Parts: sequence; structure tokens; C-alpha cells
Amino acid sequence: MQRHQIDNTLLHQAMLEENNMQIEEERIISKNDGKDFLNDFAECFNVMGDMILNSLQIILCLIILIVLFFAIF
Repeated sequence: MQRHQIDNTLLHQAMLEENNMQIEEERIISKNDGKDFLNDFAECFNVMGDMILNSLQIILCLIILIVLFFAIF
């Protein structure tokens, strides 16, 4: 009987520890939720800015090539 009670106590303690770990994990996730969104948004903005700059460079190179082509011929 006493061994059965010890097993139940250990099981209950393990369940409480697992529950505490889940609560802590949810707290960490909810705490980082807004920061992750802002970091992702900033990273997306940087990538879009780089893409726009690369596009402008390509367009500028094409314009220069066209101007040089007409200047030569």
C-alpha cells in the first residue's frame, strides 16, 4: 500500500513538473511573440529594400548601355 502511495506521489510530482514546464514555455512564447514579429518585419523590409536597390542598379546599367549605344552609333 505504501509503495503504491509513493508511486502515485512520484507520478503526481512528475505531472506537476511537466505542467510547470508547459506554463513556462507558453510564457516564453507569448513574451517573444511581439519582438519576433517586429524582427521579422524589419528583416522583410531590409530584404525588400535590397531588392529595390538591385532593381534600380540594373535599370541604371541598362539606361547607361542604351545611352552609350546611341552615342557610339
